[in-house]
Amino acid sequence: MKESDIPWLASFAKQWLEQQSQGRRPHAVLLLGAPGVGKRCAAAWLARRQLRPDAAATLPQFPPVALLHPDLHWLRKPDDKQTIIISQVRELIGELALTSHEGRGKVAVIEPANIMTHQAANSLLKTLEEPPGDALIILIADRMGRLPATILSRCQRVTLAIPDEATSLAWLERQHPGSPWAEALREAGGAPLAALEVVE
Repeated sequence: MKESDIPWLASFAKQWLEQQSQGRRPHAVLLLGAPGVGKRCAAAWLARRQLRPDAAATLPQFPPVALLHPDLHWLRKPDDKQTIIISQVRELIGELALTSHEGRGKVAVIEPANIMTHQAANSLLKTLEEPPGDALIILIADRMGRLPATILSRCQRVTLAIPDEATSLAWLERQHPGSPWAEALREAGGAPLAALEVVE
């Protein structure tokens, strides 16, 4: 599938670019939102803006634009586990402490952050307070209920809202014309990327 801009993330992208241009980029950001709203796409875009700004699109895109880069570390739970464990987070912290390969800092993505064990979350605190170099740490979560307050207080929280139905339907129709998008969107709770999965 050819990459397609995600219009409902335009305000998020605009705010981020303004912060970046003013030298106010946060060192840690928590992306919140319903499944299928585009959190992973937003994280991939943030990583590209940090590490490959000359090749980054103006808006987040779907599918997420892959970025193979030695300074990007994407942390997910192991296949045989239900949680992100402390040894994974410690390994990630070790990677962030190393010198970046291209001098643009490093980017770490933890997805989903709300399945970190208590010990894993605690081990991340010091790095969130004092990230090494120009590191950017991105946490992704459907909801923040299971995240410790100590983590929440150290991140800039960004909630990616489900777009209005007209915006969603127009975008979905451009992806696959003629599909039953209204029904799929209802089944997906209004989240466009989840509606794509319903049809596909």
